[in-house]
Amino acid sequence: TFDLTEKKAVGMYVTKIRFYPASTPSVPTDASFALGIWEGENGENEVRKQWVPDESIVWNKWVEVELEEPYYIDGSKTVFFGYTCQAVQGWVGGIDNGPAVRGKGNMINVDGSWMTITGLSPDLDYNWMIEVYCTDALEAGMNEAKAESEDFVKSWSVYRLVNGQQEKPSSWTELA
Repeated sequence: TFDLTEKKAVGMYVTKIRFYPASTPSVPTDASFALGIWEGENGENEVRKQWVPDESIVWNKWVEVELEEPYYIDGSKTVFFGYTCQAVQGWVGGIDNGPAVRGKGNMINVDGSWMTITGLSPDLDYNWMIEVYCTDALEAGMNEAKAESEDFVKSWSVYRLVNGQQEKPSSWTELA
């Protein structure tokens, strides 16, 4: 979660979500993932679920998924962006080096209840690696703002950029 108003995301559409599925030799790479969007003060209402095709999963690398239907951010409710995974064993969600940003990048839903992963164990002092992409128009290629969880765990930066300028950060306009 992040403050949508503070980052000037109200009135924009979430079009893509990127996440980092992690695997180690001791954890099998047998898991299924679904992108999710939850609304409500405690993320109690799942309003979007989109399964990620197994062939799209690349372990230990960023996986970018275009939403089948963009999600409009109207600013009237708390919104959680994330993913669910069904794994045989272990933790398959990629994490940063921390420290955790409590209630933002370290949230987990266990048996229908949201909590921080630090709440599961104080040793879990990190954040999930996930990015949310927003656009101010539904037309493909219009100005995009990129909200990165890797950076947001310390501070958020949201940028507006012209399609085709993704590889030229010097041409991006910072919104926040």
